[in-house]
Amino acid sequence: MLSNKQLYIDQSENFLLDFFNKPQSQKQDEIYEVLSKNPPWPILYHLAPQREFLLDWYQFKKNSSILEIGAGCGALTGLFTNKLKKVYSNELTTIRADIIRRRFSDKKNLTVYAGNLVDLNLKLKVDYLSVIGVLEYSGKYIPQVTGDNYYQPFLNFLLLIKKFLSKNGHLLLAIENKIGLKYIAGGKEDHYGTLFRSIENYPSYQGIRTFSKNELADLIYKAGFKKVDFYYPFPDYKMPSSILTDEGLSQDINISKSSYALISDLSNERIPLFNEITMADNLDRENILGKFSSSFLIDAII
Repeated sequence: MLSNKQLYIDQSENFLLDFFNKPQSQKQDEIYEVLSKNPPWPILYHLAPQREFLLDWYQFKKNSSILEIGAGCGALTGLFTNKLKKVYSNELTTIRADIIRRRFSDKKNLTVYAGNLVDLNLKLKVDYLSVIGVLEYSGKYIPQVTGDNYYQPFLNFLLLIKKFLSKNGHLLLAIENKIGLKYIAGGKEDHYGTLFRSIENYPSYQGIRTFSKNELADLIYKAGFKKVDFYYPFPDYKMPSSILTDEGLSQDINISKSSYALISDLSNERIPLFNEITMADNLDRENILGKFSSSFLIDAII
């Protein structure tokens, strides 16, 4: 049986560890060359500059700090080092932490920690927390502690990380929507690779789950956050081309329908049941597209 840490990695790590023999700032030509050759999805996911679009528009406070939880292989770490005074990146596995260190070895404002936050006992106070594609794994890596329902580890995770935030600190969280349009339209659930797993509310739950908009808001408020703002990355948070607010969705802003294009995640085969772009346009006309956005970006204030 695979361990939790083995389940967490995606087989791109050895390539990336060797690839970043120099910092990313000196590897731009090689990165574009790799991307031009239609690489496997994990390589594309970790190297594509488009990943940064998720937060490169965000107005971080001057001279602020961030703790990046579940930093992956550093797809957003470089953005943070350019925008914030101090960046702390945490990764569960040693190999991914080593990739981040190599990838940004020229960044003096970056500190990288390897290991589960439950065990690290970090003494940090930061202005921002980045939790991108991480919350859904809480059932595997966070102890149950109290309660007997499967929501409890996710609440425990939010309570655990909240202690790192300074007064008026922000949680920046991205996650798939369990009733997202891509799943209804025939996309396999990202974490289990089966059809309709999330929209059927995760039968035979195995520690990983995503949430609807209302469920997420309820979870974050229960963790003690006072203000929760939702943003809608299209087509999803992994490779976003447009990011809309509730106000933007409520107005006739006439964005290109290509923004609703099929998710570029090639790790799971798609079984198209209907025209996803047309359906997204219909949902938009009914003012309910936000409920069915394939993923969410959340800015929550403590």
